[in-house]
Amino acid sequence: MRGTLRFGLRDGLYCLGSCWCLMLVMVTAPGGQLLWTAGLTLVITSERVLPRPRFTTRVVAVMLILAAIAALATGDLLQ
Repeated sequence: MRGTLRFGLRDGLYCLGSCWCLMLVMVTAPGGQLLWTAGLTLVITSERVLPRPRFTTRVVAVMLILAAIAALATGDLLQ
């Protein structure tokens, strides 16, 4: 019983530590959470299964940075 509880706490803290920013997106996304969830699921799955996960992470990071810049430039992020 103690081992199971310890494993659950350790695994939960690992998940929270590695995915807190994704969880923040889910909480703050104004509607469309299903689309964000599907998109982030694809990203996380591709990082787990593709042979070059760091490359995938970098490509997604650049895409998200460009999307944030575009949102700031159009004023959509501030509304």
